[in-house]
Amino acid sequence: MTDVSPEIKFGDTLMLDCTSVGDFQSCHRYARYRYVDCLSPVEAKMALSFGHCVHEALFTWYDTGDQAAALLRWNAICDENNIPLDGDKRSKTNGAAILLHYFGQYNVERKREERLAGEVGFCLPVPGIERVMIAGRMDYLYTVSGNLRIRDHKTASQIGSNYTYNVNPSLAAAVYTWAAETVLERRVEMFDFDVVLVAKEKREAIRFPVMRSQWKIDSALEDLRMAARDIRSKVASGAWDRNLKHCSSYGGCQYHAICTTENPAPIIQSMFTIEPWKPYVVE
Repeated sequence: MTDVSPEIKFGDTLMLDCTSVGDFQSCHRYARYRYVDCLSPVEAKMALSFGHCVHEALFTWYDTGDQAAALLRWNAICDENNIPLDGDKRSKTNGAAILLHYFGQYNVERKREERLAGEVGFCLPVPGIERVMIAGRMDYLYTVSGNLRIRDHKTASQIGSNYTYNVNPSLAAAVYTWAAETVLERRVEMFDFDVVLVAKEKREAIRFPVMRSQWKIDSALEDLRMAARDIRSKVASGAWDRNLKHCSSYGGCQYHAICTTENPAPIIQSMFTIEPWKPYVVE
């Protein structure tokens, strides 16, 4: 087991994942707050913890095919992460109902799939540039009629009609396809986005497959190389410019309050914790 140390992420070897690259592409200042200053909003931790618990329960279900085992895992992991019992859409009770709906919706499809592995980590050098690594974790590898596929689970507070549009292009879909084909030396037929709605009343899950051609994979790798060069330039200069269009996108930037004040220290002390970012631990 190799623990990817945070000390090297902006050092001699640049360590990236798809989330950090996407955040940098959206706003350089945002990336500095998260990955250099390591500021984590207190309010955002509940949503992240809930999503992690959903992933754990889904992993158990795909691993065993046993709904009862998945719900036992759900209850245990919720207790470990201090998820409230009730009264919120991100509660143990509501989460269990969300999971049962998901199990019912995809039970038939699951029986047609042959599971290969779950939670598969990778850490690979980005081709065409020195000392840049890309790390990630694929939620689920499986085959249908002998054809290799990847599934990525996500939780969302809303699933709009333009959701599928917003993930094309998807850096993760292309990079994970490339990583799986590189490690397994086998063609990936499909990448599935598996999105679970987190709401108090409405139950919805959508799954949509995307294919990544070699051109799209090559384009994603070039995106990684360009981002790596830009990040190194920002680290060297210490100047992290803002993208003002990002301030109000997707409900607003979580760093808006500290980015728009002359004295951010009191806000940081009351609204944020220091949480060093670490790329995935990989085999």
